[in-house]
Amino acid sequence: MERIWETGKTDVHHAKFLSESLGIHELLASLLIARGIQDEQEARDFLYPMEAGLHDPFLLTDMDLAVERIVRAIDRKEGICIFGHEDVDGITATVTLLETLRDIGAVVSYYILNRAEEGHSLSRECLDKVRRRGPSLLVTVDCSVTGQDVVGHARAHGVDIIVTDHHEVTKQLSSLIHINCKKDIGRYPNPSLSGVGVAHKLAQATAERKLGITSAQWESAKEELLVLVLFGTIADRGRLVGENRTLAVRGEKMLLQSGRMAIRVLAEKGFDRRIDSVMAQVVPVLSSARSRDGYNVGCEFLMTPDYDEGVRIFMELRELSDQWYAESRRMYDKVRTQVDPTARLITVVDKDISPYHLGYCANRLKEEFSRPAIVISLKERGYIGEGRSTKSFDLVDLLTHCNDLLIDYGGHKQAAGFSIGEKEVQVFTARAKEYADSHIEWNDLVRKILIDLKAGPGDLGDEVRTQLKLFSPYGEGNREPTFLMENVTLREIYADHVTVERDDASASIRTSGSKGKWVSLSGQPVRIDCVVAVDREGELHLVDSRPSFA
Repeated sequence: MERIWETGKTDVHHAKFLSESLGIHELLASLLIARGIQDEQEARDFLYPMEAGLHDPFLLTDMDLAVERIVRAIDRKEGICIFGHEDVDGITATVTLLETLRDIGAVVSYYILNRAEEGHSLSRECLDKVRRRGPSLLVTVDCSVTGQDVVGHARAHGVDIIVTDHHEVTKQLSSLIHINCKKDIGRYPNPSLSGVGVAHKLAQATAERKLGITSAQWESAKEELLVLVLFGTIADRGRLVGENRTLAVRGEKMLLQSGRMAIRVLAEKGFDRRIDSVMAQVVPVLSSARSRDGYNVGCEFLMTPDYDEGVRIFMELRELSDQWYAESRRMYDKVRTQVDPTARLITVVDKDISPYHLGYCANRLKEEFSRPAIVISLKERGYIGEGRSTKSFDLVDLLTHCNDLLIDYGGHKQAAGFSIGEKEVQVFTARAKEYADSHIEWNDLVRKILIDLKAGPGDLGDEVRTQLKLFSPYGEGNREPTFLMENVTLREIYADHVTVERDDASASIRTSGSKGKWVSLSGQPVRIDCVVAVDREGELHLVDSRPSFA
């Protein structure tokens, strides 16, 4: 598949200034600039996130109103229900807020919606199920409401709603307390909070106001919750920059110390308590938890204090996870046969694909074909779709363009979902393709390999690679540092690594798959350009290579 290498730019003079000011190697200073970090304090906060402060939760619009209503409910012993989305971000957000409110005296319960049957937001039908349990206050986490009619229906039955969310704002809802970092751009400094991040802010603000404590006292008393913030942020692919980075690093520190029973069980079953392992070892377990009548076994796993119960739930979730992955791969093979590889936007409609596998299939299509993909299937009533997109195409804009055909929609620019009636599906796919054809250039569909800087083998010595660890942890928005080595000579080729050389300096680069074999028919030393990434342990890994024509 064709690939384009894109190399970042730096400022040599400013890099020298940052290097001297921060006491770091000039290559790291150049890397910061290439990543868009030029301010000295911003650079210091990035390199030393444990020392960086967190933003005041009351900067979020409606936070004062939300806290006032929750505190009143606590004082009056009103029932409060936390209504969460059925994914890892929603589950961790639910537990974060529920445990905090319970600790400060609230009468609180939870309801996790079943997204295959109930969609992605609070609907009238879900509201009716929840209100029969008797709460007078409902707080959503990681999701919104389907429309203004839900707010009016709730009020008519004596239920107040507070919405906390982090998805793109697609509806302007009046007469509603609505906390969303996306609608506060310019007011709240971090628009990239995850759902659990927003819930954590509400928990903090409520505890401070109810108990009369400071932010420092809250952070000290409830550091344990940062583990949940870490899990939800990683699972939702939150950007690990700014405040999110600080939350993640503090969460990893607490992960090593955590006494939460779920963490103990996960560790006994192989989880090494490292942030790098969360996506592979924790997310699959928690994301397999399904909801039934609001009850979610993932929530119960995170909250149980009982070891035997924790082990029992873990074994159940792991079995479900194994089944899910096996079924996902089978469904993807089926979906893949229906792809039109010439289309700028891939759309597949297949009634046999489970709603729980739509996101997986759409994401794999996007990765394999380097273009946006939408997969639509049948749910209990109507159809449901999931889309995954490349950086250059905004799915929420597409869904907004097709809003008149949809029952409900929401999400992020690169990952969104929607509900739609059967009669509208064919019209939707046609209009979506037409929209994509006018908004996607063919150049956007070519895979791009992002390179931070050019560097030779001698530039990436032990001292630099040790200092590069300051850039970890890596994830969305903060990839591993990536360098272009031009015109290097291949000296040694092994099964799992190669040695390259230039200007009397050499470097060992780990390889995998077919990238590790190069042959010269002329008998002359092989010269290549190669892209390498530096991992958290300071090892070089091959990303891509091509013959050098220098």
